[in-house]
Order: sequence, then structure tokens, then C-alpha cells
Amino acid sequence: EVERIQILIPNDPKEQRRVAAILDKAEAICRKHELALALADDLLKASFLEMFGDPERNPNRFEVRYFGSLLEFPLRNGISPSSRGEVEAEVLTLSAITGRAFDHSRRKFGKFLIPIASNDQVDRNDFYICRGNGSADLVGKGFFATETLAGIAFPDTMIAARPNNGLVYRGFLETIWNSPFVRSQIINSARTTNGTYKINQTATNNIAFPVPPIEKQQQFELVVEKIRGLKSRLTNSVGLNELSDSLSQCAFRGEL
Repeated sequence: EVERIQILIPNDPKEQRRVAAILDKAEAICRKHELALALADDLLKASFLEMFGDPERNPNRFEVRYFGSLLEFPLRNGISPSSRGEVEAEVLTLSAITGRAFDHSRRKFGKFLIPIASNDQVDRNDFYICRGNGSADLVGKGFFATETLAGIAFPDTMIAARPNNGLVYRGFLETIWNSPFVRSQIINSARTTNGTYKINQTATNNIAFPVPPIEKQQQFELVVEKIRGLKSRLTNSVGLNELSDSLSQCAFRGEL
């Protein structure tokens, strides 16, 4: 039987208009919030192009390196829960790296065969890449973890990379990796299986892009940190989407 949801609509036309105005204002605030985040992303992209130029044309003639040559040690896939597992632990979901930034709250509990090894746990020094997804726009997307999560695993739908800090900085790598230049290489390398786009470690290692001198990357890192701080304030100051949903629910219950 379908559950009945009671929607309480005020009888007074003035009250109806008041509730509608509150909801419209909440929706407008959410739109402005999303626009502000998008503008921050655009500012980062513009700053990147100003400092380094279009990576496809490479106007500054920076050395072009394969991704695999920039790593401290080989790529590794994550682990996933097992139906035979007896050890309960948390594991990231793929949505942790398919949004605007790394989201450590996107995780779930699962059963594993053995306790989570240090090599399989989420580490802030690792760059996590979406190994497979039903959307070509998301496969290969990558972000650094924002913090080390002891005892929390990353799944086998992700590839972990540990860049050499003497060769490539976090902000530069995240920005160029998610740029159209690298995205086109990833999509061309991806293979589809049962409607899922996948990229393997060999293809990931062979992604190539210009690598500026580390001093210029350090300068760009300062810009990244400022924009990251701005986005963090925008995201954490008010849970706007949650607020809009809450107001809508209150309106349906006649509590506004």
C-alpha cells in the first residue's frame, strides 16, 4: 500500500503567499551559492591558464612527462567488501571523488576478510582516481584526499597514486588532471564493459602533460589554497541545500 503523505496548505491566501515567498527566497539563495562555487572553479582555471598556458599548446615549452614517471611508487587499486568477510570497517564510496572536490563523508560500512592494511587506507598523500563509472564524464576523475582516515579503505573502483612532491604539487596535479586536455586522453583510453567506462593502471600511467618547474607550481599552490579556503567557507557556512529541503518539508507539514 502506498504511504499517504499529508500536505497541509494554508487556507488564507496571504499565508500561502508568505510561505511561497520563503521557499522562493531559499531557492534563490541556493542558486547563488552554486553560482559562487562555479565562479571559484572558473577563477582557478583562469589562474592556471594565466600561469602555465594551455597545456595542449604548451606555449612555455615545459617538459612533457608521463604520469607514471611522477610517482613515488606504482599505482594500486583499492579493496572492496567481501561476502565472506568478518571484519567490519568503513570504505569510501565512489561519490567521494566524483563531485567538485574530495568528500570524506561519502563512505559506508562493509565486511572485509582481514583488517584494513595501511596501504589500503585513505591517505592524504594519495591522489585517488575514478577507475570505473557509468558516465564517461566521471571516469578517471581524480582528487587528493583532504585528510588521512585511519582504518578506512578506498574501494577497488578507485586507483591510488602517490606523487613525488619534488616533481609535482597537489594543486597543479588536481587542476591539470581534471582539465579538458587530460580528460580527453582519459576518455580516449577508457574501455566500456556492460555500460561501464573503465580506465586501467597502464592507461593511467601513460597520461602525459607538461610539468612546469616546481617553483612555478609552488606559486600556483598559493592561489589554490586561497580559492580552496573560499570554497570551504562557501560550503561550510550554511548547509543551503539542506536548509531548502528542510523549509520545503516544513511547508508541506504546515509548520512555516
